[in-house]
Amino acid sequence: MFRRTCTLGIILVIAVFLIKNLVVFLSGIHLAEFNPSGIVFILDISNPDKEILEKEEKTILKICKSLDFEDKSKIYVVNDNAVMIYNEAPNKKAAIKKAFEEHSRFDANSQGAAYGMALKKAVEDSLTMKKQGFRPSIVILGSLENKGALERQINWDKLPQNMGNAVKYMPDLSLVLLYAPPKKLESSREKLKNVLPDEQLFTASEENVDITVERFIQSIGR
Repeated sequence: MFRRTCTLGIILVIAVFLIKNLVVFLSGIHLAEFNPSGIVFILDISNPDKEILEKEEKTILKICKSLDFEDKSKIYVVNDNAVMIYNEAPNKKAAIKKAFEEHSRFDANSQGAAYGMALKKAVEDSLTMKKQGFRPSIVILGSLENKGALERQINWDKLPQNMGNAVKYMPDLSLVLLYAPPKKLESSREKLKNVLPDEQLFTASEENVDITVERFIQSIGR
């Protein structure tokens, strides 16, 4: 009887010790804070190369697939104008593909690419998302070349100042430039290097898109 009591006592002491250490261990674990992401895509449809456009659309779908249902996404298409074609949850693949089918066809009568207008809208949307608690990102897919009416283009000389003003209100803003020629990407990075840190500025020509997209997705915690 005494031996049995001693055995139970030892088991109880060990159990208390294990439970105490388990509680201490678990109390030291902090769940990663979830920060919802808000991403505005700008898709250039002024390029007649259908194969490139299909790749760009797949890239958008890949990024959206990685997002959480609590995240937010918007898609603009760019030719002579900048038109929003999608403004719903990013996990609705069928709805996004339908938007592409209806609104991303190349228009031979279009002679422009209103990047400046689209970027202005994307910054305004990002500011709204930031106020709503989302971490904002802008993803531009296209050549970044100015075409068409000047007032609808990016003013590259003023871009650093304009983006700098936006970053004052959105210090966690990420900018992703994909599918542009290497020289254009290098020039863009040079203009923005003092505005956005490396971990918030992503650039990739067609050959390096997949690697860069993975880095961007990881950077926003997805």
